[in-house]
Amino acid sequence: MYHLAKNHPFIDGNKRTAFAMAEAFLIVNGFVLNFSNDGTYDLVLRVAEGAISKEDLAEVLEGAIGFRKAAPTWKQPPSLQVWGT
Repeated sequence: MYHLAKNHPFIDGNKRTAFAMAEAFLIVNGFVLNFSNDGTYDLVLRVAEGAISKEDLAEVLEGAIGFRKAAPTWKQPPSLQVWGT
């Protein structure tokens, strides 16, 4: 999340993409992020503005991560399958 929000690799949607990628990574690995909408907005905005360090972000995220009751089963979509497998 840190580098996507801070470095602005896209023309638009960097903060949204940064949060979506972080949340997707956690969900795929069986975790959930416990933030309110306002808390999420404030955190990603602080990262993008440089008001929070990478280390501080890690501490905030560690405190907000919880386990999911059941990890989702992920199936590879046909569009990602490699030919001959």
